[in-house]
Amino acid sequence: MFTLSSARSAIGNPAYFARGGADVQEGRVSGVTVQEEGGQLTYHGVVRGAGQEYRASFRYDEALDAFSELGCTCAEAGRAAGGCRHVAALMIAACGGAAKSVGARDGREMIGALLQRSRMSPARRSVSAQEPVRLYPALRRVSQRQVALGLKIGRTRPYVVRSMAELAARTARREAAIYGRELTFSHREEELDPRDAALYGQIVMLAGDAAVADGGELMLSGAALDQTMRLLEGREADVRGENGAVCRAKVTRGDVALPLELTQEGDGALLLVEGGDVVLGQSGAYRFGAETITCAYGEAFARIAGLLEVADAYPQGVRFDGEQLGEVCTRLILPARECAVMRKGQAVLSEHTPTPAVPRLYVDLAGESRLTCRVAFDYCGTELAAGEEHPHIRRDTALEEDVRAEAQRLFPEKESEDVYAFE
Repeated sequence: MFTLSSARSAIGNPAYFARGGADVQEGRVSGVTVQEEGGQLTYHGVVRGAGQEYRASFRYDEALDAFSELGCTCAEAGRAAGGCRHVAALMIAACGGAAKSVGARDGREMIGALLQRSRMSPARRSVSAQEPVRLYPALRRVSQRQVALGLKIGRTRPYVVRSMAELAARTARREAAIYGRELTFSHREEELDPRDAALYGQIVMLAGDAAVADGGELMLSGAALDQTMRLLEGREADVRGENGAVCRAKVTRGDVALPLELTQEGDGALLLVEGGDVVLGQSGAYRFGAETITCAYGEAFARIAGLLEVADAYPQGVRFDGEQLGEVCTRLILPARECAVMRKGQAVLSEHTPTPAVPRLYVDLAGESRLTCRVAFDYCGTELAAGEEHPHIRRDTALEEDVRAEAQRLFPEKESEDVYAFE
C-alpha cells in the first residue's frame, strides 16, 4: 500500500494536496473502489465540488511503488503537471482506508494481501494495534497577517513537539523517536489516526521550509495559513492569548464582524475601524475568540480586508467632511454591514444613509431608428427625476451617478439632464 508521502510526491503541487486533504475531511469523497490486477491497483472515486461532482482515478504499481494514469473529469486535470486536487483527495481517502475492495477473495488471501501491502513487520503490526497517534494543534495570533501553529501528539496523553523541522526530518527518514514514557512514534503515516492524516501531511510539508519553521511552531501567513485553517475546520485547537492564557476553541465557518465607530465632528464625522483579533490570509479572514475561531471566505473576506486596510492606514481614524459622508455610508459602511458592528454612531449613519431607491429606465422609440432613455428613481413609491428635490427624501447621489453613467454609455447622446438617446 502506498503512503501519503508517496501520494504527495505524485501530485507534485502542495496546494492541490492540501485542498484534497480538506475535501476528505469535509466528507466530499465517496464511492471509492479499488481493483487489483497483476500487482496493479486501479482506484476510482467521486469527489463533490462546488455544485458539481468529479470522477477521479489513478493506478498504483505495488512492485514499483509508482503512480500512473492520474485522471479526473475537472477542467484543472488537463493543466496539472501531476494530478489535480480531486485525484489528491482520492489518494488520501484510499490511503486512509476508505477504499472498498472489488473482487472475491477468501479470508486468508485478504489478510495476506493486506499484510503485504502495508509492508509491516510483526513488530510494527503490534505497534499499529495500539491506539492511533492523534494530533493536538495549538494556535497563537502573532499579528494581523500571521498565526503561529504549535503541535502536541500522543496516544493516551499528548506530548509537545519541540522542533517542527526535526519532525519533518524524522518523517522523511521514517525514524522512530521517544516523546515520553507513553509515546514512541515511528513517524509513519500508518500509526496516525486517519482523521489527522491530511493535517499531518500539511504540517510536515510546511515544516520543511526553514522560513516557516521556528522551533516548535510554524509561522503561517498567506496561502499556507488559508490551507491550514481549512484543514482545521470542524475540530478544536488550543489558543494562546497575549497574556499567555490557553483556552480551547472550535474552528468553524461563520460571520466575522469588525467594530466600527462613527463620531460626528462638525459637519463631518470621524470613522474608526478596529482590527481587533482578526487575522487575514490570502483568501480568508479568521477571528480568534474565547471559544471559537471563526473563518470567513469569499465576499465576506473581501469586505473585511477592505475595512482592515482602513484600520491599518488610519489607526486613529479617518475624517470625512459633510459632502463625503453620505457616500462613505452608502459605499463603505452599508455594504459591509454583515461584517461590521456599529459600536458607536448608529444615529450618524442613519442620518446620512440615503432613502432606499430603485432605478427606473424608460426606453421609447422616437422615429424609425432612434431610441430614447429617460432615467428616474423610485424612492419608496415617490418617483424623482435627476436633480429633482424633495424635502423628505435623502437622495442616493452615488447610485444616481452610477445609473446615469451606465445609461449614457448605452445611449451616448444626452438630450437633457435625465434623457439619453441612441440612433
